[in-house]
Amino acid sequence: MAQAYFNPKVFQFLEQLRRNNRRAWFLKRRPEFEEFVRQPGLRFIADLQLRLRDVSTWLVADPKPNGGSLFRIYRDVRFSKDKSPYKTHVGMNFWHASASEAVHGPGLYLHLEPKGCFLAGGIWQAGSAFADDPWGSRRQACCPADNIHLRKPGLNRVRIQLLDQCM
Repeated sequence: MAQAYFNPKVFQFLEQLRRNNRRAWFLKRRPEFEEFVRQPGLRFIADLQLRLRDVSTWLVADPKPNGGSLFRIYRDVRFSKDKSPYKTHVGMNFWHASASEAVHGPGLYLHLEPKGCFLAGGIWQAGSAFADDPWGSRRQACCPADNIHLRKPGLNRVRIQLLDQCM
């Protein structure tokens, strides 16, 4: 049997980081972060890159250590009341190859943290062009129009419900 990418030590490290979210603590334990969190994440992405092609040639898994699918550990605290410097979860983004920006295009997101893990699919901060015409001309190319139902529950959200698998 193949060795697991993530073992309980990743969640133990993240839980300890949650309780000790300070730069001095993290710097002392950076080798643990590399060994149990970052390197397994990059190996997972590199191996997933090959298998993802069987699912969709449009999804990108980029194993680059910087700017790839693995999100960085550092939080952007510029506009936050919470000044904790580090994220207490692992995030990975697998975006659509045609997206002009990896984060703002459609794709998959994998989230690992001690409280729970999930895999999500969709689009983040799509903008007003998406709200007006969510699939544009691509919708017709991949799905018949009667398989897609749109509801606008609020001004800033559009839900897309695919009734049948169409990809």
